[in-house]
Amino acid sequence: MGSIIDEILSGEKINCHDETHYRYYVILFWSPSDIRGIRIAGYFSSRKREFQDKGLNVIGIMVPETEPEKKREYINGVLRDYEIDICSVIDSDLYLWAYFNNQFLPNVIIMDDHDNMLEESSGSDNIGSVEEMID
Repeated sequence: MGSIIDEILSGEKINCHDETHYRYYVILFWSPSDIRGIRIAGYFSSRKREFQDKGLNVIGIMVPETEPEKKREYINGVLRDYEIDICSVIDSDLYLWAYFNNQFLPNVIIMDDHDNMLEESSGSDNIGSVEEMID
């Protein structure tokens, strides 16, 4: 487990279990009020199911844009309603946003288990590269 994953998982977690024994991590910054974010979170939820046995994990960093989005109940509802099965961290104070010097929603960062950033893409561009990296 790398220190960056520790840093991410130090926040308020939802639907997280043992998130630390994977080879690759997709770090997804997204907002539950943005349909693009919901779609890309759903996409990576299905990729996690498909490639988890090859060492892929997905951690969603929820960036609240409204007061309701800061509440666990609201986030749980979004995850349930859209069948998104990823570990999620609520970044209400934008600490992780600043830590990663993030500027976009949604934003995808692919890392390995040694804290190396392998790729970053904003929006829904290049999401197929996840499959290439873990095959």
